Amino acid sequence: MNAGMSVLDVIITISPLLGLLGTASGLVIAFSDLEDNERIRAGIATALSTTIVGIAITVPAVIAQGVFSRKIELFSARLEVLLGRVVSACHQHVFFRDKS
Repeated sequence: MNAGMSVLDVIITISPLLGLLGTASGLVIAFSDLEDNERIRAGIATALSTTIVGIAITVPAVIAQGVFSRKIELFSARLEVLLGRVVSACHQHVFFRDKS
């Protein structure tokens, strides 16, 4: 049931880091030549756009992880109740069969 959850964990961990990497590299570009206004704009634009992409990937992944985790918990609880009933029925069947 948890097969795809590790992929979501990796996405949630990596995407903000990639956004941060883009932010840092964009700021390096922006501040490498303070006399070139176009380079400053390009660096800040890179920094902001990579931050936005990192957040845009992370937020839906976190939401999906929460939804899937909850569904797995509910399914596991239902399965546990069902298996408890099966075990109980098996014990009763064996108990009554032994009494005959």
